[in-house]
Amino acid sequence: VKEGAHCRVQYAGQKPAAVKAQVKDGQLTVTQTPSVRAKHPHFIWSRGTNRITITVPRGSQLKGLTIKSNDDIDLHQLHLASGMVKTTAGDLTVNKCRLAGSSLTSDSGDIEVTNSQLTGTRVTNTSGDIDFDRVMVKGGKADIDSGDFSAHGLTVNGHYLVNNQSGDNEVDTSNQPGAILTSDSGDNELGNREQDEGGKLEHDLNNPDLIRLITQSGDNSFNS
Repeated sequence: VKEGAHCRVQYAGQKPAAVKAQVKDGQLTVTQTPSVRAKHPHFIWSRGTNRITITVPRGSQLKGLTIKSNDDIDLHQLHLASGMVKTTAGDLTVNKCRLAGSSLTSDSGDIEVTNSQLTGTRVTNTSGDIDFDRVMVKGGKADIDSGDFSAHGLTVNGHYLVNNQSGDNEVDTSNQPGAILTSDSGDNELGNREQDEGGKLEHDLNNPDLIRLITQSGDNSFNS
C-alpha cells in the first residue's frame, strides 16, 4: 500500500488467484479467488508469487483501514489515522508513514519500521523481531513473544513500553528520555551502568518522556 497520483489497484501473479476491486459508497473492497467478503478497506491475499499493489491519492488520510495477509505487507508514505494491519506468515515493512491509533501485527515474521511516526500505535510480534530505525513514538507499546526488539535513533515522546517475553531489547535514542530496564534472568545495561542476572535499572523517572524495557528471558541495553 503506497501513495501516488491516483487511486489504483494493481495485481501481478497467477491468474487463478486474480483479484476483484470494487468501489461502492466511497468504499474500496478487494477480494481474491476463492471469494472472501471484505469490509472497507479490507485487503486479503495469499502467499506465493502473487502481489497486490494498492495506491491511494497522495496526501490522503486513511481511517478504518484493515489489511490481513498470509504474506509480506509493505506500507509506504501513508498517513493512517486508524487501522489494523496484520500478517500471519510474512514480514511487515513500514517506511515514511504516519500512524495513529493503529496496530501492526505479525504472527510469524519480522516487523521493520523506518523514518516513521507512531502515535498511540501497538506493534505486536508473536515469532520474529521488531526493528525501528529513526522512528518517533508518542505513547503506544511493542509486544514480542519470541524475538528481539531494536531501535536506533528512536525519539520518545510521552511514555513507551516494550514488553518482551523471550528476547533482547536494544535501544538508542535521539532525545534523552527517562528509562526503566527490567529483566527476570538477563543483563541490564543503562549507559555506563550494568547489572547481571536479572533485576532493574532506572534513570530520570520524573522525565515526561519515559521508555520502559521489560524482558522475561533476555538482556536490555539502553543509551541516549
